[in-house]
Amino acid sequence: MKFGKTYTVTHDKVFNYVHDMRLWRNDEDWADNVDRERTKNNIIFKNQTLEETYNEIFKDVIDEYNTKQERNDRKKRNDRKMSVKQYLKDIIKNQDRKNAVKPAYQILFEVGDVLDTGYKYAPEDAKEAEKILKEYYNGFVKRNKNLKIAWSGLHADEEKPHGFLTFVPIGFGYKKGLAIQVSLSRALAQQGFCDDTVKGADGKKYSGFDKWIASERAELKRICVEHGINAIEKNDPKRKKLTQQEYYSFMSALNCTAEEMTQEELHKVLEKPLQKLQKPEKGMFGYSSADVEALWNSYNQLGRRCLAAENLNARTGVNDAYLQQEQIEDLKKRLDKALAQADGFRDVIKSLRKDVNTLVEGLSARGVREVSNQLQNDGYGAKLAQKRVSQLDKLALRKATLKTKGIDENTKNFSRTK
Repeated sequence: MKFGKTYTVTHDKVFNYVHDMRLWRNDEDWADNVDRERTKNNIIFKNQTLEETYNEIFKDVIDEYNTKQERNDRKKRNDRKMSVKQYLKDIIKNQDRKNAVKPAYQILFEVGDVLDTGYKYAPEDAKEAEKILKEYYNGFVKRNKNLKIAWSGLHADEEKPHGFLTFVPIGFGYKKGLAIQVSLSRALAQQGFCDDTVKGADGKKYSGFDKWIASERAELKRICVEHGINAIEKNDPKRKKLTQQEYYSFMSALNCTAEEMTQEELHKVLEKPLQKLQKPEKGMFGYSSADVEALWNSYNQLGRRCLAAENLNARTGVNDAYLQQEQIEDLKKRLDKALAQADGFRDVIKSLRKDVNTLVEGLSARGVREVSNQLQNDGYGAKLAQKRVSQLDKLALRKATLKTKGIDENTKNFSRTK
C-alpha cells in the first residue's frame, strides 16, 4: 500500500463551459492558476454544450408533446408550441426560485493534493491520478443512466489533476407535461437514492443526493485502493493541521542538511507533522504561500527520501490513531452505561433480597404453626414437635441464604471499581 492520499467527489454549485473547456478568447481572460503551455495535455471525456445536450435529450419528447396537444389554438399558433430552446430558457430563468430545478449540475473529483500528486512535486503520481480519474469517469457513465453528461474532462494544466463533470438529471414517467423532465430528485430516486422520510439512528435525515454523492465517493475510494493507495476522505475532520510549534520544528528540520542530521533523526522530526499536514493554504500560520512552497521544495529534496518503504502509513497514521481513539471513547461510553445499569441492578437486588427475607420469615412462621399442629396430630409431644419445626426452619433459612449469596456473587462483575 502506498502513502495515504486524499480523495473527494464534490458538488460544484457553479459550472462554466468556457472555463472548463479553456475557450477564453483574450489573453487577459485566462485564469492565473492555468499553465497555458500545458493546456494541450488536458483530457476531454465528452464535449457538448448545454443546448446540444438538451436538444439530444428532449427534441423527440417535445415533438411528441406538441403533436398530442388537442387544443386548436396550440396547433395553429407557433408561439404556444413548446421548443427545446424555450424549455431550457424557462429552466434557466426560474432556477433561483425555491426548490426549482437547475439546468445542469457539476461535480469535481480528485485524488491527492498539490504536494503528493502535483505535477511539480510528484509528476509520476500525477500521471497515475489521471488514470484513476479516467477510470472513475467511465464507471460514472455506466452507474448513472439518468444523469446525461454534457461535458466532462480532466485538467492537467493546473497544479494537480482534477476531473470535472457537468450533467443534466432527467426523470422518466411523468403524466403531466413532458414524459421526460429535468429533475435531480426524481433522477436519483429512479436510481435507488430516495430522500429519507424519518430520522435514522444518528438522528438525521439524508436526501437522495446525500446518499448518491456518498456512494460516488465510495466508488472513487475503491478505485484508489485497487491502485494501491491508502485513500483518506479529504474533508475528514479527523485530519488535523500542523500546530504552530510543529510547523517551526518542521522548518528547522528541513533547513538542516543531510550531514547535520541523521536519517533517523530527520525522520523522527518529520514524521508527526507529515501525518497531520493537509493541503497548504495561503496564510497558514501567517506565512505566505511562497513560504509553504519553499518548505515543500525542501521536503521533496530531503524528507521524502527519509520516509522509507517500511513507513507506508506515515500520512495516515494519525487518521488511524483518531479512529482508534474514537473506538476507545465508544467503549468507555458503553462501559459507563453498563456500570450504571449494574448500580441499578444492585439496588434492585437489595430490594429483592429484602423481599426474599420477608417471605422466608413469613413462610417460616407459618411453617412453625402448620408443622407443629401436624406433628401433634400425629402423636408427637409438643416439645418434640417444636424441635422438629426448628430444624425445618433452619433448613429453609439456609437455602434462602445460599440463593441470595449466589445472586451477590453473580453481580460482583458489574460492581464499579472504587
